[in-house]
Amino acid sequence: RVTLDEDVMPPKWGKMLLNLNNVLYALIDTWLQLAYTDQQLRRFLAETMREGLAVAEALGIRSRMGPGEPGVLEFIETLEGGGYGYTNAMDLPPSRRTYPSTWQDVVLRRTDTEVEHFNGEIVRLGAEAGVSTPYNATLLEMMDEMTSRGAMPGLFALQQVQKRVQEKIDG
Repeated sequence: RVTLDEDVMPPKWGKMLLNLNNVLYALIDTWLQLAYTDQQLRRFLAETMREGLAVAEALGIRSRMGPGEPGVLEFIETLEGGGYGYTNAMDLPPSRRTYPSTWQDVVLRRTDTEVEHFNGEIVRLGAEAGVSTPYNATLLEMMDEMTSRGAMPGLFALQQVQKRVQEKIDG
């Protein structure tokens, strides 16, 4: 179904906020359906999006999800609360699993990924707006490390990513 939207930038920003999470799937080698069943992963995904939303709001950038979808904050809260969880994620055959484009880029050994355009933009805009971006900065740095090493998805565990974010928060 196609919809016409006279104000295209808010849904583009909503999509970008969602895409901020693409890098994590590659770093820890997981797929969307499985990530949405894990409470720690959901919390990390939600915090990454909240950080991006805070940057957008600080700069007066409006965002929203697509037509018929919840608002951005409602989406984040539902994600964190498990509202998009899958009961049979481990049973999904590989052909039915959703691996975001960043994961695919890493598998194909591409050194240029969208992470610089998504998470990097949030880090740059956050600095401009005076908003701290430890989640997005960590994800950006860890992806740079991953691609420079030519590693396949799964170079890191979620706990390693969380630890690096916490180190940034603690300063």
